[in-house]
Amino acid sequence: MALMALFSPAFICCWSPYFLFDMLDNFSLLPDTEERFYASVIIQNLPALNSAINPLIYCVFSSSICFPYGQQTSRDSRITFRERTARHEMQVLSKPEFI
Repeated sequence: MALMALFSPAFICCWSPYFLFDMLDNFSLLPDTEERFYASVIIQNLPALNSAINPLIYCVFSSSICFPYGQQTSRDSRITFRERTARHEMQVLSKPEFI
């Protein structure tokens, strides 16, 4: 649900200027100036920006895909390599040997 709350505004912010500019341009309501040309370059790239933003939004808010081990910190991940090795050696030595 939270993802839809972000996807919808991103869609509206990227596509609304594109459609508005296209309608105004089709009805020749925009002046033919240099600023209009630069605005059209920026506005025509907004839909592509929306396509690029969607995976980023999903990745940031879906920790199971982009950060699968971020929330699963176990006790073993906080100890040093030396402590882990010592624990392993103690487990190996404490096992009874059958001859």
